Amino acid sequence: MPEAPRLILLDEVFVGVDATNRGQVFALPCSLDLDLLLTSEQRPDEPSCARS
Repeated sequence: MPEAPRLILLDEVFVGVDATNRGQVFALPCSLDLDLLLTSEQRPDEPSCARS
């Protein structure tokens, strides 16, 4: 049976976050198995945690 998405919506998520800490923006939701949807003018250099 499919599960409902556990969705987190973030707008302008990288404002005020330096390049070193951007990976942590993705690490926490990924570690909690959350679905992340975000908007930003900046493209992160971090790989996604997309499921296969």
